[in-house]
Amino acid sequence: MKSIISIVLVLIGGFFLIAADSFEKKKKVEYKNDERWKEIVRKSKNKVMRYFNFISLVACLLSLVFQIFDNLSFKVELVDVLQVIFIILLFRYPVEYFSLKYFDKNI
Repeated sequence: MKSIISIVLVLIGGFFLIAADSFEKKKKVEYKNDERWKEIVRKSKNKVMRYFNFISLVACLLSLVFQIFDNLSFKVELVDVLQVIFIILLFRYPVEYFSLKYFDKNI
């Protein structure tokens, strides 16, 4: 069951990777890479950075909680940790895709 969920999440992330890339290329040609498009891309990249900053903050807070409370201990397999990191990194693309769409519509 866990592997099916992982596969579905990777497929979703892969879909948004392709969708964000094709949307960005299409709009870059459509807007002829003008200042408006550069502003949209800049704001979208800013949102992606905020996503990574939020993920980093959550990781730091979890690390702090586990250091403060010594009796919180459990075993986690390295494969599971790497899988979660991969999925978090892959979900950069839905954030980028939806922010591009949002700023394209609202600017």
